[in-house]
Amino acid sequence: MLKKQFGKKFRIIAAIERDDILLLNKLMTEMKHDPFDPVDTLGSNILHVACYMGKLNLAKWIYTSLNIDLNICNFDGQAAIHLATINGHFNIVKWLWEMGADCHAESLYYYRTPYYMCCYLIKHKQAPEVQLGCENVNLKIGKLVQIKNFLREKYFSDMRGYEIRKFLWAYKKLKDKGTSLGRLTSGMAREIGEFL
Repeated sequence: MLKKQFGKKFRIIAAIERDDILLLNKLMTEMKHDPFDPVDTLGSNILHVACYMGKLNLAKWIYTSLNIDLNICNFDGQAAIHLATINGHFNIVKWLWEMGADCHAESLYYYRTPYYMCCYLIKHKQAPEVQLGCENVNLKIGKLVQIKNFLREKYFSDMRGYEIRKFLWAYKKLKDKGTSLGRLTSGMAREIGEFL
């Protein structure tokens, strides 16, 4: 069924799933597939799929040899770092950050940053077994907490972190006057809510 749905692109996804760099390279050469072209119905390219599946070596190869921009988004506005985050792949999130991926990127719907996605999944314990590939809820939440702590540390170490600290200081002063985070709609406001 999937073969009919995706056609030739199904073979590329299968090569990524097998973590087979040689097969992926061969298929892309044979099919003259542009690495930026989507390989699934969500508009994800091969880097998105590799990060979603947790294939770090393949993601590194795709980035270095095919020169794919780490911050390109799929149709949902999710970059590779969003997909790695919601699936609990800490090693990929860390590598993407080290390579210069935008940790503050907001998805198209609900403007969710990777950090906010972690906080949401942890709070509501909504990390699907299929995504994280394990059945133990505590293990899934543990992976997300590890990513959340890493991203929080990075947020407070850069300029945006400074903006958040400044906003927190102002918010705490106004809190007694009835100011509410509920009135703010940006992704940053939701992130800040986690620090209060």
